[in-house]
Amino acid sequence: MNDNVLNTFKQEKLLARAMDWPNIRRVDGELVYDFSVWAEECEIAKQQELTSLSSTLLLPGEPIHTYKSIGFLIDSDKTNIIHVSEYDSGSSGNVKTGDFYASGESLESLNELSKIIHSKHEKNMNEINVNMAYDAYLGLFINKCMSESTLSRILLAQRYFKLHNDLVLPIYVYDDNTGNLVELDMKENDKVLFLQGMIKKGVLKTSSIYYELEKGESKKAYFLNPIENLEVNISKKTR
Repeated sequence: MNDNVLNTFKQEKLLARAMDWPNIRRVDGELVYDFSVWAEECEIAKQQELTSLSSTLLLPGEPIHTYKSIGFLIDSDKTNIIHVSEYDSGSSGNVKTGDFYASGESLESLNELSKIIHSKHEKNMNEINVNMAYDAYLGLFINKCMSESTLSRILLAQRYFKLHNDLVLPIYVYDDNTGNLVELDMKENDKVLFLQGMIKKGVLKTSSIYYELEKGESKKAYFLNPIENLEVNISKKTR
């Protein structure tokens, strides 16, 4: 496991920022997986303005729900923590604009939250709202109950992040039944073969990745070679 992620997890300072699956849509007549929301979040994080960013504290050995099945792993030491809650606090708004709201009282620290979780051993989803620094990203995560569809999309997310930030974030599998976190052991060639298979099976519609930057610039790139996509589409039509 990556040392930064392992140490942060053991120190009980690792946050999971859950993200929606990329939307599939048509751009210039071509199907693409749209990572615009992910890109926007990264751009805003550069300015440290994400002050209602809901994340979840992950603790070794404690089964904790995350908001969604995929997302970022964040180093809490590189965030300004706005609000800590034992449960989902229904937060909204932004501290910078003065309209931030979260129900319930805020706990004093992550340490206080971790003690509560360890004492109860309940599979509840906590909520940490932070102002995240751009260098706080440590990796990506998927839940253990992953499907082929989930794995396909997190592989696209990993490639998107490389395109957008020139960082190769490792992928980790989180088991919310045991609280364990392990790195996904998958070589680049295996990723390509897997995605080729998912396109042939129709689990993925394309390997094209689309995203917009904050200033409106849009970009599109492929995980697989466009020719490989074309060959798959032709083979499906001739069956």
